[in-house]
Amino acid sequence: MSALQPSELDRPTLARDRSAADADLKSVSAALRRAEFGDRMRSLRLAAPLLVLLALSLGIPIVLLL
Repeated sequence: MSALQPSELDRPTLARDRSAADADLKSVSAALRRAEFGDRMRSLRLAAPLLVLLALSLGIPIVLLL
């Protein structure tokens, strides 16, 4: 094993590497958000008829009881 050289512990270099990693992470998270938004919209379109049926099945008896 080799010992770390002082140049390898250079803080500005570590800061640049960290900021580059943060930028990559931000772009990846933005891509995931876009993909997840599309998936959520598709799921909502598929579930909409069931949600309407659920609202009617709960809403009509409540209105009748009033």
